[in-house]
Amino acid sequence: MKRMSAAPAPIPGNPYFKRWLVSLLEVMPEKDEDGKQPLPKVVDRTEVLAENRADAEAAAMQAFKTRIPNLYPGKTVADFGRVRVRSLLAQYVDLYTTMQKMRVVWSNRADAADLQDDTAAPPTVATPIAAPVRGLADMTWKQKLAVVRKRAKTNGGYETANDKYFDAFASLEAEALRDFETELEHYAVYPWLQSVKGIGPSYAAKLLAEIDIKRADTVSALWRFAGFAVTGDGRRERPTKGVRLPYSKTLKSTCFLIACQFLKTKVSPYRDVYDRVKSRYECQHPDPDPKNCAQCKAAKTDKDVRCRTHWTKGHRHMAALRATAKMFLSHLWVEYRKAEGLTVSQPWVVQHGGHDAAHMIPPGVAAD
Repeated sequence: MKRMSAAPAPIPGNPYFKRWLVSLLEVMPEKDEDGKQPLPKVVDRTEVLAENRADAEAAAMQAFKTRIPNLYPGKTVADFGRVRVRSLLAQYVDLYTTMQKMRVVWSNRADAADLQDDTAAPPTVATPIAAPVRGLADMTWKQKLAVVRKRAKTNGGYETANDKYFDAFASLEAEALRDFETELEHYAVYPWLQSVKGIGPSYAAKLLAEIDIKRADTVSALWRFAGFAVTGDGRRERPTKGVRLPYSKTLKSTCFLIACQFLKTKVSPYRDVYDRVKSRYECQHPDPDPKNCAQCKAAKTDKDVRCRTHWTKGHRHMAALRATAKMFLSHLWVEYRKAEGLTVSQPWVVQHGGHDAAHMIPPGVAAD
């Protein structure tokens, strides 16, 4: 399979400019007549000449604006809720995620075929499930892939269609992974992400594909886009029917998965953050006490009622994960802004909340 080039080669005869195939332009129209929010519309690809990636994306956006009258008669760019240039990295991540899901699907189908024996008698109480024919069901997916490829090479072909497509999607997944690993080298903050234990190329790509650091002037703006903001009553933002989400669900889930990764790395400074926050919550929010607390008693029958004093173990765990993810995002915001040469401001709690900046955990500890 021929690999795609993450950074196109310079145009012959012109050492200063490159031909950039700028990623898909994604348009989010306003609500329709029924008040429903339509899905984003992918418009086109734009090939432009530019000295760097930022100029190429700006040129692509300008080219799109000039084509709006032809694509949407009677409308201008102000008539759309959102217009953004999706990065090449985001497309690689989408491809990688899709291929990963399909690889899992066909791997499971190979397991099911392995457990099924058409020549065996129907399952009974004594023998409810037939023994594995090839033993694939007890292997990891990488071990399974090695067996499938070895047998295909030995036999001159795949034994089943499940094996064929399992191998095909695993190969495409690996190809997409190599492509966005190359693309990550264009991001100045990637070396810092590599130094953080628990974050590999996959998580780094998913983060950088979603975050536009130039639009996040403050760390609070990044927290809001990642789904970690709270409303006026102190509750977290939740999806509301008919209202566009103010955050990225993909980024939010990625941050929680990264926080879970930090729990597995015992020497990570973010694991220390989780342990300290969880210990504090255990003191501040003990287990529910329905006998002596009216709110705890009401919460057992009404899902909309929550006791603010007593928390379950799962509640404390998720709250500590949330604090860990926010700490990591604050460090990422500082390092990303510095790497891009942008201004870095103090958090709101330091500027307006009266907190001492000396108590802040610096981003440098993430590389320990």
